[in-house]
Amino acid sequence: NHALALIQFNLYKTDYSWAGRLTRVAINNAPDKSIVHGSGKMNIETGEITELSGSDRTIQINSTPLMVIPDIKSTDEKDYIKLLLIPTGQTTDQGDVTVHFSIDNREYTWKFPVGTQWKQGTKYTYNVQLNGNELSIGDVKIADWTDGVNGDILLE
Repeated sequence: NHALALIQFNLYKTDYSWAGRLTRVAINNAPDKSIVHGSGKMNIETGEITELSGSDRTIQINSTPLMVIPDIKSTDEKDYIKLLLIPTGQTTDQGDVTVHFSIDNREYTWKFPVGTQWKQGTKYTYNVQLNGNELSIGDVKIADWTDGVNGDILLE
């Protein structure tokens, strides 16, 4: 069982004139909101997470570059940008939580819709299209996060 939620972004570009160098992805709370937390304690018997804190922290990954965004949407999850989050409550307003992408020294922000919630042991896949000067995110795919290392062991 996973204690966290997996948020992944499948980025691709169409009709985009620049290189598509992604250098940062960050998920933030809106000012005065407390949806995404930076820390908490988990009861290993029940899986319940309490003592949530750090709501002013940004959950992010950054590098130079994380990737060069491809021209086609990937079908392989190994190509997705991934963030792990402490499970959240539901948003009540659009923009309670936002995601920021730094691409080619430009900032793109997308507001998560009302009712967004990230549950423990679940993965959420967002398709992110960079088209011209606009960034759009399509429907989210939600699935149990049950995949892991698989293999065969032969005992003799």
